[in-house]
Amino acid sequence: MKSLRKLFSEILDVKTQKLSHKSSPQNISEWDSVNNLILISEIEKEYGVVITIEDVYKLKSLGDVYEFIKSHGIKVKF
Repeated sequence: MKSLRKLFSEILDVKTQKLSHKSSPQNISEWDSVNNLILISEIEKEYGVVITIEDVYKLKSLGDVYEFIKSHGIKVKF
């Protein structure tokens, strides 16, 4: 299982060092609407979670995604 930062890094094509818990579409220009859809799909595949439309509205940062995955009992490396 990939670390969450690695997954985001690969999809957004940014260095992992640029990503933190506070990373969001507001401060990572590569995190646009298309990449957001790809991220959702890849997170669901990689971590075996289902992300509803309601969840999408709540997941505003990389830290939010990390906590969401952990809340489903999945051990995820940041």
